[in-house]
Amino acid sequence: MRLWPAAGERARSAARIQGRHRESGELARRAFAGRDPVPPGVVLASEWHPGHDGPFPAPAEVSCHGGVGRKP
Repeated sequence: MRLWPAAGERARSAARIQGRHRESGELARRAFAGRDPVPPGVVLASEWHPGHDGPFPAPAEVSCHGGVGRKP
C-alpha cells in the first residue's frame, strides 16, 4: 500500500519527517485515551469542520486523520 503521494513523500523525506501509518481506530485509542472525543470524532483531517457541510477534497487526496478530545 502506498501511504504518501509522490510529491508528499519527497517533501517528507527532504524535511526528514518521520511518520507511521495508523488506522483511524488505532489513532483514536492511542491519542484520545482518557479524553472525551468531540464530534465528529477521528475523521479525515479535511472533514473536521464542525457545522460545515463541504465540499471537501476526495479521501484519496488526504493522507491524515485528526480529531479533538476534551479532558473530563
